[in-house]
Amino acid sequence: MFPVKVEAYPQTKLAGISVRTDMQKASADCMALWQKFMPMLKEMPKVSYGISVAVAPDKGIFDYWAAAPGVAQNGMREITIAPSTYAKCTVPALKDLQAAYKYMYTEWPQTVKEWQLDYSVPCFEFYDERFGKTGEFDLYIPVKAK
Repeated sequence: MFPVKVEAYPQTKLAGISVRTDMQKASADCMALWQKFMPMLKEMPKVSYGISVAVAPDKGIFDYWAAAPGVAQNGMREITIAPSTYAKCTVPALKDLQAAYKYMYTEWPQTVKEWQLDYSVPCFEFYDERFGKTGEFDLYIPVKAK
């Protein structure tokens, strides 16, 4: 469904805001967070991140961050993406995000023998200039060797 490539991602320091949500409310909560976050920036970032940090995975509760490179300002806090190995897929548009998450967490792991999901590391969406032009962005799901 979504072509997947496994690659290392470096440590990345970001600044942003977050909301605690669950799978039922995530769509509305995350959209509201981005609408609050973008005006807080002094200028439009070249890249931004949507980061999901598990809080209670068994209940589907997580903190979602809207973040960008830079220094925390205007009530933002810092968050760091630790260096790790990720399964990366390109998502054609925001409307496909839920399907991409479902594929990456339920279907793709069954197709590979050398990797397993790593729930100890946050996953993230990476938005760059492609998002503004085509709506396309990348989804990174943490993995580790079996």
